[in-house]
Amino acid sequence: MRHSSRLTGAVIWFFSVCNLSICLSLGVQPQEAFQEQQKLLDLRSAQFALIQAKTEFDRQRQLYDEGIISESQLTRAEASVRQAQIAYQRVFLGLFSELPDLTVVSAVKSRTKGGGSRVALTVRNTSGANLDYRQLGIVEEEVPIPDQLELRQLKNLFASLEDQEGSIVSKPYEHFLPELAVGEDHVFDFSLLKDVDEVLVSLKYSGKVEEYKVVLEKDASANVVDIRSRQFSQEANLGTQAVYDLNLERFTDVGSTFRISVVNLPSQFDRQFLSSAESTTRLRQIRFAQGETTKALALRISLPEIVDPEKVPVDQSIPFWVVLQTQDQAAALDGERRYQPGEVWSMGVGAIQLEITPKGVGKLEVRASNLYREIQVGEALDLSVQVRNSGTRRLENIRLNVETPPDWIVESSPELLPQLEVGRQQQVRLRFLPPSPGSVGDYNIRIETLAFADNKAVESEDKVLRIRMQAPVEMWKTASIVGLLLAVVAVLVASGIKIAKR
Repeated sequence: MRHSSRLTGAVIWFFSVCNLSICLSLGVQPQEAFQEQQKLLDLRSAQFALIQAKTEFDRQRQLYDEGIISESQLTRAEASVRQAQIAYQRVFLGLFSELPDLTVVSAVKSRTKGGGSRVALTVRNTSGANLDYRQLGIVEEEVPIPDQLELRQLKNLFASLEDQEGSIVSKPYEHFLPELAVGEDHVFDFSLLKDVDEVLVSLKYSGKVEEYKVVLEKDASANVVDIRSRQFSQEANLGTQAVYDLNLERFTDVGSTFRISVVNLPSQFDRQFLSSAESTTRLRQIRFAQGETTKALALRISLPEIVDPEKVPVDQSIPFWVVLQTQDQAAALDGERRYQPGEVWSMGVGAIQLEITPKGVGKLEVRASNLYREIQVGEALDLSVQVRNSGTRRLENIRLNVETPPDWIVESSPELLPQLEVGRQQQVRLRFLPPSPGSVGDYNIRIETLAFADNKAVESEDKVLRIRMQAPVEMWKTASIVGLLLAVVAVLVASGIKIAKR
């Protein structure tokens, strides 16, 4: 009995040492080795129980054949074998249930031709090597052993990218991979819905979820500058300016110089690259120092006051490109030529497409030949006013608003001009009717012109008409004075003739 106890202890010690060496050979860390060792001992114990049940079944079958035991006793022995097999398989599956192991190999961020961001996420099935069952003493063919390769295959993998707040920032929101064999890599291609430099990689497989906080690598395959702008589309009135912010980022940290230029923008538009929106220093080239990966610039575009509608469409969007080229790249871009998007991207340069919409400006001129008039009490006054559209947008609903003294009447013909095209003019006649009887004196009448362009009021200079009202002169008094003057003249003439004859 004592000999048997010593033998059992030696066997347990032997398997403990063997199991520990096996765990270490599989890459299990020392702190995990004893846990793995216990699982292997449980597996060995289940194997012994299965062998014992099998042996007992064989003995019971021999006794049944000799007629010593009943059929029910044989059936119970067979059931014990089945239960031992199930127990063994359960322990085996428990040992290998955590075998699939997934590792994030790399997460590389790059820019697409359309100006967006993408991430290439590479994962690998790093499950350990197969166990050698002969080291465990499992050599019996009748003992059912699950397929290790099948257990180590990674199935139904879901991958997604999240930001620091836990929101998914990838498109598609989630990638699905049916299976990944041991030792194989797979690359998930994501588009970023939000520009970030750090993501949380979420991996779901084999009933568990793993998350890795990853700083994205930047693709250094080309020394290309990424250009972004928050105000990529703007409207600006002719004669004003539009300013675009430009944020530059590149994927390498080697010092480089870039030439910056604009293409597809009408030549009438002046363009200036500045170090900031408030700066006055104009730039033609920019330099990234060693280790510098980001810069901020501003593009200021000045629109002319007058444009040729055939060359520059007013109120229509004009797309154009900002391009950064290295000193080694390419010939100078032709500012007069229009480039297609595919041509720009094929140059392998840093580029961004912006757009500007020049808006026409409503401008109204009002002219009158003479703004000082004299009339007599009771007389009407007619005034001709020329209204001209001197702006770059059609004018609508033009009306002359006249501020007159009390009891004066003003008639306008026409009362309303529905519209007036650019460069056109039209005459408006005003007739002023003072009250009767009127008062002698000077009167100032303000003429205000109201008009709209693009549903906005157009300012114009007011005109002031000055009218001097005089009293009427009676005809008989005038005739008497004229007759008296003529008589005096006749007397003087006659007197002169008599004196001459003497």
